[in-house]
Amino acid sequence: MTRFSGRTAIVTGSGSGIGRGIAQKLGAEGAKVVVADLSPEPNTGGTPTHQKIQEDGGDAIFLETDVTDEESIQDTVY
Repeated sequence: MTRFSGRTAIVTGSGSGIGRGIAQKLGAEGAKVVVADLSPEPNTGGTPTHQKIQEDGGDAIFLETDVTDEESIQDTVY
């Protein structure tokens, strides 16, 4: 059993940088990761992050999310 097994993590800005690193670490530690990023581009943004987590044996989905838009945030959380 890993540290975050059975938990779900929503990581905003997880398409690059620190957010990507956090999302990948949480996935490696057993969390179900919601990769929430503004960019759905196949070679950048959230898509490669969620694919990498899955390739490494983790559980992740990508949701296009704009954290400056309340409706977008609600759609991601609910």
